[in-house]
Amino acid sequence: MSFLKFKAGARYLTFKFLFFKFELLNLASNRRDGYSFEMT
Repeated sequence: MSFLKFKAGARYLTFKFLFFKFELLNLASNRRDGYSFEMT
């Protein structure tokens, strides 16, 4: 039971980390391009 819970928690943390990283990259690229193109 605890092992399954740990596995689910690890997957959730990994997903959250990847999503956060993607958001940071998106913000950085948007700032660098100066919102030149809005269709991505």
